Amino acid sequence: MAEWEIVPQKSKDDKCARCGKTRSWHLGQGGMGICRPEFLDASSELNDDDARTGGFVEIEMAPQVAVDDLGPFVDKVCEAIGHPEALVTDESCVSDFLQWGEEPYRTRRGGLFSQEPWEEHPADPAAAEENKQMLERASAALGFPVERGELLVSLARKLRDMGRG
Repeated sequence: MAEWEIVPQKSKDDKCARCGKTRSWHLGQGGMGICRPEFLDASSELNDDDARTGGFVEIEMAPQVAVDDLGPFVDKVCEAIGHPEALVTDESCVSDFLQWGEEPYRTRRGGLFSQEPWEEHPADPAAAEENKQMLERASAALGFPVERGELLVSLARKLRDMGRG
């Protein structure tokens, strides 16, 4: 099956053949919410997921059952990690809020489907130190050790069980 390829557009004012809205409107809906078949190479084929969704990218939010049950405790955890405004789900993890660059990583200009070469980036000791300090601050604020791989709802349960919050 062919890989998806975005067709170069003359302008962001080009109209989508499916819905009539402009490409810039679609890109403004989260960047990936475009009617993909109209902006793809004609040789591309729809895969099973695309046939099911009509060619649209589907974004499904993770459950928030535990977050709703532990609301005030989750708020305390978010404050402790320095992100009181965060949108948290039952699958949100401490590492989601750490700085990138602690370890070597690669990026590609133009996004995932770009044909540009990968760019290698070395580890940044400042990011590692900042992450370490954030984990220490969060541990001090919550009163127990906070590890990078822990779920925020697990930390909220610990707070609840300790009678804090």
